[in-house]
Amino acid sequence: MAPLKAPRLDGMPPLFYQHFWGTVKQDVTTSILTWLNSDDSLLFCRAIIKECGKVLEILNLYEEALGQKVNRSKTTLLFSKCTPIEAKHAIKVALGVLEIMQYESYLGLPSFVGRGKKASFNYIKEKIWRKLQGWELKLLS
Repeated sequence: MAPLKAPRLDGMPPLFYQHFWGTVKQDVTTSILTWLNSDDSLLFCRAIIKECGKVLEILNLYEEALGQKVNRSKTTLLFSKCTPIEAKHAIKVALGVLEIMQYESYLGLPSFVGRGKKASFNYIKEKIWRKLQGWELKLLS
């Protein structure tokens, strides 16, 4: 990645991590391993065999480092509508996992929001509102 391109969520460009890797390596790797050890993880990449190969390489390094295996029978792929059939097939074969057509929800949240964000998350607002109303009634009685 170009040294000054695409600042991370913390606002630091790749140049920072490239230059100070010796200092931040332990914190970064600990954070990534903690995330990978969580029950569920979503990984995103472009549907290009090279990028999927990098994801596979990272997962293999994870397996070797911790002696844990990624459960391929519980691992699935979800492609965008624009992904060519040939690319889907090549990636499924390379990763050795199944494709699903849609996620209903992930961790209780809708996996695809689209343009209607208010409508997609309105049920959360209503659920919280009902909970608050219940607390209010308990406090007043």
